[in-house]
Amino acid sequence: MPRTAKPTTLEAVRAREALRLYLKRQSMSVNALSQAAGVGQPTVSRFLSGRTKSVTTAIRPLLDYANIDFENGITEIGGVLDNPRVRDALERVWDGRPETADLLARLIEALGPVLKSAPLTATRNML
Repeated sequence: MPRTAKPTTLEAVRAREALRLYLKRQSMSVNALSQAAGVGQPTVSRFLSGRTKSVTTAIRPLLDYANIDFENGITEIGGVLDNPRVRDALERVWDGRPETADLLARLIEALGPVLKSAPLTATRNML
């Protein structure tokens, strides 16, 4: 059976962007960061280039060193419903019917792969 590429997780996209920003703010090279965090330079480079599709155990010490919480996204449904932008959008379009709720759920699920594969900055520009 042929191998299929796994999609990049949203956590990895967010962590990668935060790490790039950290490097820029600290005026730090990838080499210096890898030495300071105790993570191999090839591992750091693979993550920053996008070849690493998720936040792996090898990457976690790097993010800990840079004080990056890669799980800063929505991890529970309560977090989604507490978001005023999401709540307002749902209130505007849902007419209270179960059929409409089902349709909205299907639309959100269909958007999942697009949101997970698009860089966070590109996703912001789409909205």
